[in-house]
Amino acid sequence: MRFGYLAFAEVAGGGRGTFRALADEARAAERAGFDIYAMTEHHQGQQGEISSPLAWLTALAAVTERIELGPCVALLPLYHPLRLAEETAILDVVSDGRAFLGVGMGYQRRDLEPFGVAPGQRVPAFERSLGFLARQLGTPQPDGDPQDGDPQDGDPRDRGVRVTPTPVRQPVPIWGGATKRVAIERVARRCDGWICGGTTPLDKLERGTDIYVRAATAAGREPRIMLLRDVWLTGGNAPADAAYIADLRRHFEHLHRADGPRDAPPAGTIGADALAGTAIVGDAAHCRAVIAGHAARVPIDTFLVRMRTGYGPPADAVVDAILRFGDEVIGPLRQAAEPGSRVSHG
Repeated sequence: MRFGYLAFAEVAGGGRGTFRALADEARAAERAGFDIYAMTEHHQGQQGEISSPLAWLTALAAVTERIELGPCVALLPLYHPLRLAEETAILDVVSDGRAFLGVGMGYQRRDLEPFGVAPGQRVPAFERSLGFLARQLGTPQPDGDPQDGDPQDGDPRDRGVRVTPTPVRQPVPIWGGATKRVAIERVARRCDGWICGGTTPLDKLERGTDIYVRAATAAGREPRIMLLRDVWLTGGNAPADAAYIADLRRHFEHLHRADGPRDAPPAGTIGADALAGTAIVGDAAHCRAVIAGHAARVPIDTFLVRMRTGYGPPADAVVDAILRFGDEVIGPLRQAAEPGSRVSHG
């Protein structure tokens, strides 16, 4: 099982300190043994959003050496697919073959409406763009997709078009986020992997996994799952622990109010017990046990960790938590997975 770190799209304070905070996180994640550094995309936030994740990630390619880099997720209805393919290719060339592309439809009106995208336009825009991206960057469905259309049907986005520069990585993996059955099946047909988790309870993820694995297998694809959880390793800094819980509570309440995920508890009711259903907050033994429990129930390719949601612990505390997570969680879990190992998850 691989591990990924997800940087939230909003950095407290914003401004000149944003890149330094992101670079410190990316370098720490690489040092800690994470395999992936991903970044969300949102717009019109109060703190100053990281509104162009591919631009930031391309800059971060210069300060990292090994870790894979990609958006999780790029809001596909906001992009012309050729432009998104070109920017992804640039990231891949600058990083020497370390790029991946995570895509989603978006769920917040503030992300869509300023770009002139109505909620009802998301699905057709997503489907048209995803077909192009799969053919140009990723792994097209082996037997074609009847919803894809003919690559040479006169659509100017495909006919005679090539993506430049040529990516180093062939193919560039495309991961798709989805929660509803029809969306999960779409991702299974067209993407190289499924992004799930967040505030979704584990029993619901198991049902989604069954849908995804069946659909991916039917499409001739190897199922790959990237599962996201909010995680905080306690015990190193009591004020940072408290700041993280407060930050996470605000984030879950925001999700409840937003036009999107409905698994978050109601505003004003979120405490430690409510967070425990999806967030993983505790000492190293607790984190290892819960992650291992997830892996026992869902065939996870990449376990994606988010340690802040915009307002939380100061940057130095987040970097320290990333490094501790590598030493106390990633390292022991990988050692335990080695053949013949007797290392305990607890």
